[in-house]
Amino acid sequence: MIRVASIVLLLVIAVLCSAQEPPSTIKVDVKLVNAFVTVTDERGAPAQTIGRGHAAGVKEPASAGLF
Repeated sequence: MIRVASIVLLLVIAVLCSAQEPPSTIKVDVKLVNAFVTVTDERGAPAQTIGRGHAAGVKEPASAGLF
């Protein structure tokens, strides 16, 4: 009897866990976002100097304002 009750309990827990909603997206209106990145050169070594012209991976390089 205990074995059957344990199986039923596990099934109920599995159903409840699968019924959870996926995490929602949070949207905010901000003027500045801190992005911590590591910049490397062609050999994988840390870059010594970088500037606005080196922002090749940024979708909008003009918006990459603070260095």
